[in-house]
Amino acid sequence: MKLLVYLPALNEGKGISKVIDSIPKSFKGVTDVDVLVVDDGSTDDTAVRAKEEGAYVVSHIAQKHVGMAFRTAIEFVREGNYDILVSIDADRQFNPKEIGNVIDPILKGSADIVTGNRFKNGIPENMSKLKYWGNGMMARLISFISGQKFRDVSCGFRAYSRKAIENLNLYGKFTYTQESILDMSFKG
Repeated sequence: MKLLVYLPALNEGKGISKVIDSIPKSFKGVTDVDVLVVDDGSTDDTAVRAKEEGAYVVSHIAQKHVGMAFRTAIEFVREGNYDILVSIDADRQFNPKEIGNVIDPILKGSADIVTGNRFKNGIPENMSKLKYWGNGMMARLISFISGQKFRDVSCGFRAYSRKAIENLNLYGKFTYTQESILDMSFKG
């Protein structure tokens, strides 16, 4: 199994090295672990630092937003014949040591998409109550529409199987998180 860990990045030069360095280099059941940074029009040294850490880097000349960055990662997965894609934010919002937990259901064949949950311990410190409330409303709506239970539909920490990647049809420029859940839910 080949795993690609994807980090969307915009002006993350100060911290990108630390994030890449903290990504585990091996997982049980995975033969290859690669890192892809999609530099979404950064004006700092994000791309240079990511390359220095050994990551593959695809740079957008201008900011295209997170939805387009994700589509860039999808194409990289397809061209590189990766079996699993993990998306994790480059701003250190999530602990890369948790990657094993999000890929485990995919490795076991029990899921095609696994999403993280930022609300497991309540409202995150850096999130406004309005954003927390809005995410909760969206999670309830998407849970209702899809017939599946979701707690955090905007979380950027998630894993996708090759099957999910091959079946995703995304159109949004700004977000992909809710769209990918609905797209896969409707496809079964």
